[in-house]
Amino acid sequence: MNKSKLFNETQSEHFLTLCSVINDIHRGSLLTETDILHRFPHIDWADKDRLLQLLHSVFIFDEKGHARLFINAPIPQLATHYQLRWLKDMLLNPECDFLLADQIRIKLLAAMKDINPLTTPETITIFRETGDRNLPLANSDMLAKIWQALKNRQKLAYTYQDAGGNIHQGICPPCRLEYDCAWHRLHLILWLEKEQRAIKLNISGIQEISITDISYGREIEQCFEDFLARNKTSVVLQLSPKNNAVDRCFAIFSSYDKQSVYDEDNDIYTLTITYYQFDREEIINYILSLGAAVTVMAPQDMRQSVIDRLKAQWQRLSSTPDKPSPEAD
Repeated sequence: MNKSKLFNETQSEHFLTLCSVINDIHRGSLLTETDILHRFPHIDWADKDRLLQLLHSVFIFDEKGHARLFINAPIPQLATHYQLRWLKDMLLNPECDFLLADQIRIKLLAAMKDINPLTTPETITIFRETGDRNLPLANSDMLAKIWQALKNRQKLAYTYQDAGGNIHQGICPPCRLEYDCAWHRLHLILWLEKEQRAIKLNISGIQEISITDISYGREIEQCFEDFLARNKTSVVLQLSPKNNAVDRCFAIFSSYDKQSVYDEDNDIYTLTITYYQFDREEIINYILSLGAAVTVMAPQDMRQSVIDRLKAQWQRLSSTPDKPSPEAD
């Protein structure tokens, strides 16, 4: 058997995984031997015995099977040269200003004065054909409040207008701030405690937002993680390569986990897209944007929802009175 090294560099995925496990245990996570093993990516199970031997040299396992640390201290993860160059890029990008306080940014830039950024305005130009231009810049104050609330675990009070013009208000714990690279849009995910579910808001629809004095604990994060685990589902699409549908499909679903199969005999693509239930309306809109080149194969309820949406649109168009034709001179 080829005895490849498990940790031959400090930036290998196995070494970084071990650091992450140690830091999680230091923060209070209760992990068993099996839990730790499943954290390692692309593990060669032929080397399982070697890995177990390593784990038992790093951790002490108590009577309940939970891993404890020999030295109760976290491991700092050192940045590579290219990670530092990426960080310099971020610090110089005004769209990222909301992530850090000005004094911290100035201090980091002073410490990294000899680090060259990865890109410069002369070497790369970003063209955005979709989404909201200057989105982070236009909403920097709002994003700073959201980021602060996430860091300090404080609830947000918000006023939101949905796509139908309806106004929603509430006070909720924030769960995530997400950026959709394909559509250049930001979303805020909030947790509705009474309903025990998450909602997803488009940042451009938030009219007012403020940080409250109400704090929340880690149990909200656990509720959200459990909610995600329960509400993960998928849709199966069949695509024909016309009207550039395949390229458009992969572009608009680029931020979702997916699997694709190509049938060479029939020149058909089958795409399985995994998403969360609170993304359902967004998924339906994306499917409709692909037109006649896409067919929803499963599940039946998603297929029916798309059919109902198409029928409703057809009825609206059919009920619209025709405009009178212009009279000839």
